[in-house]
Amino acid sequence: MSMRGKIRLAAMAALVSAALVALPAYGASASTESAARDGAPDCATTWTGHDYNKWVKVRNDCGHTIRVKIVIQYNFDSECKVLKPHKTFLFRHGWGSYLDEVRAC
Repeated sequence: MSMRGKIRLAAMAALVSAALVALPAYGASASTESAARDGAPDCATTWTGHDYNKWVKVRNDCGHTIRVKIVIQYNFDSECKVLKPHKTFLFRHGWGSYLDEVRAC
């Protein structure tokens, strides 16, 4: 095998192993996403996960009412949602898309 072929093979192996590490486990899952909450209040909690669709949940842990919008890459964004204290907003989006940010509106 030529040196060029070995380099291509090593690059493909690195890409495949990185993709396998990034795959979520089968079934429902959730994770807290704090980095994606750029414009949301610090007292709001955000989770992402999947079941038959991908979803984002935002819970208002503030002592006052907040307004949030979920911004999705490669799909529709949520409407501007008013959340009273201790209320949760669930937004579902498709498999080809992902959470960009949760922002105040």
